[in-house]
Amino acid sequence: MTQLYTLQLIISLGLLIAQLWVRDKQPLHLLFALFCGSMAMCAATRLSAGSSLGDYQFLIAMGGFATCNGYWLVARALHRGSDGLALRHYLLAASVALMIILSHGFSWSQQLAPDTFLGTRSALSEMLNLVSSTLLVLSVWEGCRGLRRARGQQLQQQLLFLASFCGGLLACTVVLKLISTPQNEGYWHHLLATISAIQIMLVTQILILWKSHTAKSGTEAQGLADSMVSAPGHENDMLLAEEITRRLQQQQQYLQPNLRVSDIARALDVPEYRVSRVMREQLRAQNFNHHVNTLRVYHARALLEDPANRHWPVAVVGMESGFASVGPFTRAFKAEFGQTPNQYRVSYLSESSSSPTELVCSE
Repeated sequence: MTQLYTLQLIISLGLLIAQLWVRDKQPLHLLFALFCGSMAMCAATRLSAGSSLGDYQFLIAMGGFATCNGYWLVARALHRGSDGLALRHYLLAASVALMIILSHGFSWSQQLAPDTFLGTRSALSEMLNLVSSTLLVLSVWEGCRGLRRARGQQLQQQLLFLASFCGGLLACTVVLKLISTPQNEGYWHHLLATISAIQIMLVTQILILWKSHTAKSGTEAQGLADSMVSAPGHENDMLLAEEITRRLQQQQQYLQPNLRVSDIARALDVPEYRVSRVMREQLRAQNFNHHVNTLRVYHARALLEDPANRHWPVAVVGMESGFASVGPFTRAFKAEFGQTPNQYRVSYLSESSSSPTELVCSE
């Protein structure tokens, strides 16, 4: 366990230093640095257990005042940006930090006078358990917000966050109860908690870098959109076509129901006729709606071919592909593939299930 605590200490300090090296620091970087610092102090507390540090051990433990409360702020900043943090959020986290410091202070006082503050320390401990559990749930909620509407990289980032954080929580609760006994529960608790803390910190750092890269790409894309205003003639249309393609395909905006040419034109700050002209001349599309519906039906075809979705009604597949109702979805799909969505799924799944049998018979 000493080696694992040392690893947590090194990783925590390394990530703390990494946040300080960020040139354009955001509240997210500072909050994550505070959280990593607290995790480093928690590791140092474990390493100093049973040592000759004496009363200083309690001072080190007080340094871990931004664990659950600190990560809740990190989760809000990660998924909502700086606008997701208000004074009341900082005050709540600070009040929990104060309770953590007082709890360690009462433990310190018991070393000096064992019969002091027994009731107060017990009540404070129960309150801390309740508040910490609530903040953990709120952190999970931050990853769940808008999950159904998320697409592309945003969806991947939220799923990675939930897999990491919920995996750590499950390891320290459900898995702990499954694999431990009353005799070794303490050992497994510290082991799983340390491993979970390390992976949560590393995944959070990955998400911070990922979101920073996404924001940078968005800034560059905005610069591309701005350059279209001054680019002349044919070059202008090519740039506009690239940006339309990026928004529709890479960002999967075609999955947005009731998407209109005016929505794209407004987002790019160009007239609608220019978007329509570029769709015809540069992208060789019949028109905007036809191009969007083509992207949607190919997305729907992939959903229909997935055996895991075989129980999805056709209407659900259409809605997941950006169609507002089943009628337009069925017509667009049949126009592209010559079959209705249900006919296509039945024929595709029957062919897929019969192929292994045919192969065995031929042998």
